[in-house]
Amino acid sequence: MNKPKLLTGFWALILITSACSTANNQPQTDTGCYPPAYELAYPYKKGKDIWPRDPSPLPLSESWMPQLSKKEQNDSIYHRVYSIVARNDDEIWTVDQENLIRYTPTTREIKRYTIKTLEGGEILPYALYVTADNTLWALGDRRVAGEIAPVLYLSRLNDELDQFEIIVDEGGVFFNEQGYSTYNQILEDKKGMLWMIFSEKLFRYDPKTNQAEIVVGVEQGIYLKNSLALSPSGEMWFTGLRVDEVKDKRMTAGLRIFRYNPLTEEVQDFFGPPNYKKIVMSNLFFDHRGRLWVDDYGWVEIPKKGYGQWYEIIRSPIFIAYSRDGDYGYGWARPSPKLETPDHQIWFPFGNGLAKLDLNTNQWCLLSTLQIFDIAQDSSNNLWVAAEGQLYKYDPDN
Repeated sequence: MNKPKLLTGFWALILITSACSTANNQPQTDTGCYPPAYELAYPYKKGKDIWPRDPSPLPLSESWMPQLSKKEQNDSIYHRVYSIVARNDDEIWTVDQENLIRYTPTTREIKRYTIKTLEGGEILPYALYVTADNTLWALGDRRVAGEIAPVLYLSRLNDELDQFEIIVDEGGVFFNEQGYSTYNQILEDKKGMLWMIFSEKLFRYDPKTNQAEIVVGVEQGIYLKNSLALSPSGEMWFTGLRVDEVKDKRMTAGLRIFRYNPLTEEVQDFFGPPNYKKIVMSNLFFDHRGRLWVDDYGWVEIPKKGYGQWYEIIRSPIFIAYSRDGDYGYGWARPSPKLETPDHQIWFPFGNGLAKLDLNTNQWCLLSTLQIFDIAQDSSNNLWVAAEGQLYKYDPDN
């Protein structure tokens, strides 16, 4: 198997520079963009001396309108928002460490939910997803009360009863799968099938027939790990480990990228980026040109045959973030693309802020250093994020 080759030297520099912004970008002139929080370099082992305290978080600009009053905000200081979705312009859902919330912008109503299991317990999901028929799905098994077996809990909102119902699939595939999910994501393909990763396996579920099945797992020689992405051609892409490499005592295992063709049911080892063993690869993402992004490492242009050409991003200093650990005062954050808007802006929410990359100008923009983990877009192209117990709305036309 031939490894993907990365152009080197002068021509590689020309190609990469033309596709990405450079590390020497000047502060952005766009409204709401902040310059990098730090310089690109600092004296060796002097970071703690230079930055003895946490820098003040940069808020979102006035273009992002807060939706909640101080009384309506959650009291927790730290809010890990696992997922946010816009079911329509007037129904925004978020799930964080403690709450599953529906927010109605026109009435400012906030309603909290939990999901009751067949065993009598209550859980919160990790991931929310809205399918093409406007059904709201939830995936995850974070315990709220009671003893709950670690199984795959997929549920959907019953609008008439206004509550989530656990899916009991024909054959009991979900409940027969014991394990813990380290990553939760739901995707819908063009045929209305749902795809999800649980306990290192790839599941497919047909809502019309209530049939679930395992399509990729140990039997195919793969331990599935992190991200799940759907290509424009309908293939499922994910990261994982090869079983034979994990069992190898020489410890040669490293995350790889795989693709699964639903038509042929074939799994292909796509290998990974150059130096892939040093890359976390927490998220895969397809842009409007069909390029596969791997976090902020870069992308690969996928041809009809072969492995394509990898392009590595020249990273912006806006991703230098404060760090309390180690010998240094700050280091590189590793954001992942989550959304591309119609104007070809790719949005990177991450634990140290919110950034975007304009594919038209190849310019980066740092919008905030609040902890923002997910972003959603409603049918009117408004953007929604949650940070520190607050919901923010951004209207790109105003």
